Amino acid sequence: MAMPTPPPKPSRAKHGYLILVQAPGALPQLYAAGADNPFQAQALVGDYCNNAKAKIEFERELGVEDLDRLQLERGQVIPFG
Repeated sequence: MAMPTPPPKPSRAKHGYLILVQAPGALPQLYAAGADNPFQAQALVGDYCNNAKAKIEFERELGVEDLDRLQLERGQVIPFG
C-alpha cells in the first residue's frame, strides 16, 4: 500500500507588505502580510484584526531582507516590530 502524500506546504511569499492599523482609542499597530498586492494585504490584515472601526492603510512593501527574516508565507499575517 502506498504512503499517503502529505498536504502541500504553504508557499513562501514573493511579496510582502507592511500595513498600519489604527483602531479608535488604541495605539497604531503594524502588521506584515504575505500577499500578491497591497490591496490583498490590506484585506488579509482586516480579516486578521476583525475590527470594523479600524483604519487600515498601506505603509510600504517589505524588502527581500524582511521577507527572509520573517519567513512570511503567502496569505499569512503577523505583527511587525
